[in-house]
Amino acid sequence: MLIRSFHRIVLFAVGLTIFTQSITLVPGWVGLNKPITALLGASALLMLATRATRFPRSPLHYWVLAMLFSVLLGIAIGFVYGTSPELLLRLGQSYVLVIIFYFLVVVSLPSVSELRSLLWGVMVGGFVTSLTVILGLGTSGLSAVERTGGLAKDPNYYAIGAAVSIAIAVFLGLSSKRRTTQLLLLGACAVMLWGLGASLSRGGYLAFACMAALFVYRYVGFRRMGFLVPVLIVAALSVPFLPDSIIERVTVFRTDGVLDSSIQNRLEQYERSLEFFTSSPVWGVGLSRSGTSEAFGGAVGRQDLRALSARRGGYSVIHNSYLVVAAEFGLLGLVPFMGIIVLSWIGFSRVIKSERWVSEAEAVDYRLLVNAASMMQIAMLGVLVGSIFLNAVRVKSVWMLFALSPVLVSMASAYLVNARAEREVAELPGVGTPETSPVA
Repeated sequence: MLIRSFHRIVLFAVGLTIFTQSITLVPGWVGLNKPITALLGASALLMLATRATRFPRSPLHYWVLAMLFSVLLGIAIGFVYGTSPELLLRLGQSYVLVIIFYFLVVVSLPSVSELRSLLWGVMVGGFVTSLTVILGLGTSGLSAVERTGGLAKDPNYYAIGAAVSIAIAVFLGLSSKRRTTQLLLLGACAVMLWGLGASLSRGGYLAFACMAALFVYRYVGFRRMGFLVPVLIVAALSVPFLPDSIIERVTVFRTDGVLDSSIQNRLEQYERSLEFFTSSPVWGVGLSRSGTSEAFGGAVGRQDLRALSARRGGYSVIHNSYLVVAAEFGLLGLVPFMGIIVLSWIGFSRVIKSERWVSEAEAVDYRLLVNAASMMQIAMLGVLVGSIFLNAVRVKSVWMLFALSPVLVSMASAYLVNARAEREVAELPGVGTPETSPVA
């Protein structure tokens, strides 16, 4: 019991620090979340040693391992071409660590109690980070606009994290029976939505809009669209009261006939990444070489005008998760990465659709797992949309969502097996009931 309580505290701490990229113990190498993740590893081993948990089986794990192989091959290719060993080590270890984090999450969540501990930590971390964004901590000037990611360091990464945190807060509200808790979570959502607006991330805005549309479709439905009319009216009336910075960020794409520099840079990066992919479609150009000059072992030509912001051999990083994987790891990386995405999505859908196989008496408890799968899938949609505009392949919250898919499938399967056994036992008077399900 003591080990399990300690494990839940560690899970909360992991969630709490998942967005705190600006807090570092060794600048550029060790952040606050790395030793806490190491602590999660030790705690998971304790749980395994005491047989308090098991490792859920899933075909998704093999695709993750295939992704790891492509990363290791990308490191080797970069080394052959003379890329800085320090750069390869820094980026390579971040890829390897998020994949290890995936497996740690999978093995660390034997029941809903542990799942809630992790998600409460993520929500609180998202709330605190949103406060630092609203207060303007760590503000830096970008394109004549003051933006900040607060504790998350980068405003675009923060925006995606805030969208994920809002989805998690909604799940926690749906699974709570206490009105006070629901009101507190509603307030937290308002703060995180405020922070999302203050981030001035257009990709974040689009990601959240897609998430909101899926939420409305899933929880409101077309038959009850009249429920949304007052909400839409209030939203329309509030537009004139939005800060000018947000309105300008959303509406201005050209200045004096020239594309916004952020958009222009991304289009140039996309063109460059496609050229890299076609030049080496099987295994790619190698880790980090898509954003590094040829003079420093990279693949970017010295005269490549599309590679802006040159400094110490570093060039404009490709702001697109799918294209950076295709460029640096080729099909050996892109196919597993897309496989991970598809299988994760299918896993959430399996849990959602399985509710129809549960009896009305069992649906109350099982609904918690369905809501978890539904809101995590909505969060994943936001990540997938946001990944079009930034490189989120090494972001821990993304791999957390991937890991939650097999975890929820395992919990749902165990619940259905136990529920079926209980029904069979109920037909045999005098026979004991089976072990309780993960929902208990």
